[in-house]
Amino acid sequence: MSELLGVSVSKHQIIMSHTPMQRLAMEHRDHLVLVVGNELTPLIAQAYGFKYAVGPSQFLRREPSIWPHTYMNGALAGKVELCPMPSEDKTEAHPFYHSKLTDVRAIFVFHDGLDWGTELQMVCDALRGETGRVLGAAALNTYPRPRDSKPPPQTPIFFTNPDFVWKNEQSFPRFGQGAFRMSVEVLYKRLTGHHLHYTEIGKPTALTYSFAQQRLQELADQLALEPAATDATMLQQPSTLDRIYMIGDNPASDIRGANRAKGKWVSVLVETGVFMRHDEHHNDPDDPAHHIFRDVSRAVDHILTEHV
Repeated sequence: MSELLGVSVSKHQIIMSHTPMQRLAMEHRDHLVLVVGNELTPLIAQAYGFKYAVGPSQFLRREPSIWPHTYMNGALAGKVELCPMPSEDKTEAHPFYHSKLTDVRAIFVFHDGLDWGTELQMVCDALRGETGRVLGAAALNTYPRPRDSKPPPQTPIFFTNPDFVWKNEQSFPRFGQGAFRMSVEVLYKRLTGHHLHYTEIGKPTALTYSFAQQRLQELADQLALEPAATDATMLQQPSTLDRIYMIGDNPASDIRGANRAKGKWVSVLVETGVFMRHDEHHNDPDDPAHHIFRDVSRAVDHILTEHV
């Protein structure tokens, strides 16, 4: 990103939807956790501190019968693996493959998955039973369950992006992680007769915006301690954030979160995603933004004009 933008960007300046999950790493450091996302997601989770973070493809390598109809184990793609282990972390070297860990203690959906059939099956397996067992036979939860049965034990599950749809070059929006969560809810209700209990972060949840505000304040404080460009012998005064601009293209997530956060937050909607206005006076009826611009460049120019 630094190379693309032509300015230095540190990892502390980037907040992904799953970044706040770092707060849960200590609690689950030595637990087997299922992490849904792309091929690098388990490595990201391990970097956060989840020692036994395992993705669906790694479970499949250990037990292909979990979901035999998948590209992940090469059954339908001439042994092509969509989720290979990086060369510096060979499959044989991962502690999961030499351990007796079979009981998933938590499920983290970091990102949109690669194969929803595989991931939905695996998530539902891990959710049910006293132990969240994915490998081997589960101890509980025969199907169908009696209607008057008590709610079964459920493995904790965390989602990191409520977006139902997102926009790309296709005519219609694409399904996002919010749609995946809804699928899990429907399947879990059908399997158990009870509602799914889950924790959701990401825009527009309050936790994500408070985390971002705290991180921005930390960065501002750090800049205040650096020598001023005009006089290296003087230090700038501690900085207080007066305004925080949330620039986004999705009214139901980006703009709604900023509007709910209130205080220093200013919502800025751009027309490069889900939202397209019909005329210059049109705003989203459910989640109106404070400002609307054609694209990010125009939004940033306006903000800089106001403050510089």
